[in-house]
Amino acid sequence: MEFNPNIAYRIDDEFTVGASLRIVYGEGEISATTPSWIDAIKANPNVPESIVEQLPAAGTELKSMEGDDISYGWKAGASWQINKNHRIGLAYHSGVELELDGSAAGVSYDGGQDVEIDGYLPIEIPAFAELASYHQLTDNWAMHGSVNWTEWSVFDQLVAYFPGDVKPTGDLESDVVKEENFKDNWRYSIGSTYTVNDQWTLRAGVALDKTAVDDEHRTTTIPDSDRLWFSMGTGYQVTKNLNVDLAVTYIRMHGDAPITETQDLLGLASVGYSGEATGHVWLTGLQVSYKM
Repeated sequence: MEFNPNIAYRIDDEFTVGASLRIVYGEGEISATTPSWIDAIKANPNVPESIVEQLPAAGTELKSMEGDDISYGWKAGASWQINKNHRIGLAYHSGVELELDGSAAGVSYDGGQDVEIDGYLPIEIPAFAELASYHQLTDNWAMHGSVNWTEWSVFDQLVAYFPGDVKPTGDLESDVVKEENFKDNWRYSIGSTYTVNDQWTLRAGVALDKTAVDDEHRTTTIPDSDRLWFSMGTGYQVTKNLNVDLAVTYIRMHGDAPITETQDLLGLASVGYSGEATGHVWLTGLQVSYKM
């Protein structure tokens, strides 16, 4: 959840600047359970009894943590009205660092005891910047496009910390929940608006959203890949003050997205996974605007 008080100042007929405070509330939960194939390993007569006795049953909660936090960031932007038909805008949204403070459970953290342990999971909402332009080519037709950069490299790994446990060095006890190794990514989009008449407006656009992870670092947890966006929509001016907009977007994975990953189970066993991520998404949106 994010709240944004904004302020803007028009310098002259060409230049406008603005700024905003980002107030962000976030909550999250991570969990992991023993996979179903563990029972097959335990039933295998070739597995030493000493190992079998230490392996938890399928479905056992290994790690669980949930928490929430409120944090702050900022935004800044500017636009340049080149002439009445063309304008360019640039915006920057700072990163927001959250420490999801709550409790942890699971045999990896509590040793199987029925207790909750204080812990927190720091995570950063990445900064991003966008350069966009709008061009009125005719009375009815306009083109617009944008380039977006997101600092996904801040999402290197998920690490849980436990304030109640301190090492002899003075550092907090911690657990690397998952390595992700994301990198900064780019998105490129272009679209068009066509004004049919005083009431109806048609819109359409496409975008290429580049992946934030290399093939060698793609995981089953977040199988990110390149994506293609196809959007279309319409706006209807019901009255002078009331406007209704409807949009539909189809997103599909673009290109190959192989996954090769080895996961460790309490240091007692490991499993290798090899496959490929595929998928698609439909998004719909309805907006009603009323001007006083």
